[in-house]
Amino acid sequence: ENGRKMMTKHTWVKKKHREHNQKPPANAPSGSTTPSTHNPQPTHPTTMKACAALVLLACSMALVSADNWAVLICGSHGYGNYRHHADVCHAYDTLVKRGVPADNIITFLYDDVADSLENPFRGQLFNQPSDGPGVDVYAGCKKDYTKELTNKENLINVLEGNAEKMKHKGTGRVLNSTKDDNVFINFVDHGGVGIIAMGAGDLMQADELVDTLKFMWGNKMYKNLVFYMEACESGSMFQALPDDMNIYATTAADASESSWGTYCPPDDKVDNKNMNTCLGDLYSVNWLQDADSSSSFSETLEQQYELVKKETNRSHVTQFGDQSMSSMLINEFIGGKKLARPSVAARAMRATRRQRQASDVDSRMASTHSLYSRFASAEGERRVRLGRELLADVQSQLNFDTMFESISTSFFADRSLATSEIPVTQWQCYRAANDAIQAACGGYTDYSLKYSRVVANMCEHSNGNAQSVVATIEKHCAQF
Repeated sequence: ENGRKMMTKHTWVKKKHREHNQKPPANAPSGSTTPSTHNPQPTHPTTMKACAALVLLACSMALVSADNWAVLICGSHGYGNYRHHADVCHAYDTLVKRGVPADNIITFLYDDVADSLENPFRGQLFNQPSDGPGVDVYAGCKKDYTKELTNKENLINVLEGNAEKMKHKGTGRVLNSTKDDNVFINFVDHGGVGIIAMGAGDLMQADELVDTLKFMWGNKMYKNLVFYMEACESGSMFQALPDDMNIYATTAADASESSWGTYCPPDDKVDNKNMNTCLGDLYSVNWLQDADSSSSFSETLEQQYELVKKETNRSHVTQFGDQSMSSMLINEFIGGKKLARPSVAARAMRATRRQRQASDVDSRMASTHSLYSRFASAEGERRVRLGRELLADVQSQLNFDTMFESISTSFFADRSLATSEIPVTQWQCYRAANDAIQAACGGYTDYSLKYSRVVANMCEHSNGNAQSVVATIEKHCAQF
């Protein structure tokens, strides 16, 4: 804007200068001049130098090209996690339509849901129910890294711009943002206390995520960065985020609660067909539907946060980082191109979403809810197969309940210490303990991540005694 003002001022000066020095018309009497409303005055050399400096400054400002970049992540898999895939593809669609260049968006998507045999609309994904055909968010959703490539190591390399380590992996694309660019990151998956799950079954700890963001800041990979995270206990991922790195983050839940799925059975119909799964996540659907509305183009980050916080009433949406950034427009991160006005049906969908809260489901149970819905409507051999899967899923939950009850009783003199809400600080011990869960217990499930609080507290209350914690885990896992 300053550049435009400077150029306008300089143009005005040049115009006046030309008027002062106009030659008389060829047919004008000798000695006559072009009429003027004031006497011409010679331009002072200092004025000319100042104008030249303004032109150079305006030109240099025009040469600085600030871009928008985005990284979208979903590593969960299985039809029960349909909602995560739909959230991320909806985010991709929204960013592109709002003007973020597709070449600047890098997408991690496990990508086993759209073509699942369980999907009534093969090759399509829907992020909200519809009486008619619905809006397919999978169409045009470009994936850079799928299946086992949606792992922690690859995510860190992409965020840190390490193209060498991403050669021959997926598209090989990494974040190439500069100190003049704004970056938007959207993570949608499962999580626990101080951890988020990745597609290859590995976990990223909060200390690893914050270290990655510090690397990006130290290497001038962005001007401002916004991070939206959809995961259970997602608030625990940013508790140690510094507030002086130009990063603003919001999370679907605080550090001690689940996030929630929405548009779940029975409110999951598309074109009169039951999808038998949650179509979206409550926090994600709320910010995406807001971003798709015509009113969002003058909206600040704070205004969107307050709206999403109000509408996400099953968990506590939380904000972290540099709060001074909250006055910035969301346009500066997710694109500012005007969208077509939402249809009457789309506006009605958002207006009535809160009336269907009975179908919202705790994310820990969303896959089980989906499995039961499919079982209840199945027939013949498919019903037998799904019934066995459902029984196995419930038995797995019972096993984890019993196992962690046994661990808590044996490890803590005071049972309440197992679930007390304290920040994670013993990261090395926690990493070793989670590795033991993977090796001895077969890893966390969507459900059993709820017990990550017990594991974290074992490390905290033992002052980081990894040997003792790992031995306890191995002993009790062996019993199941």
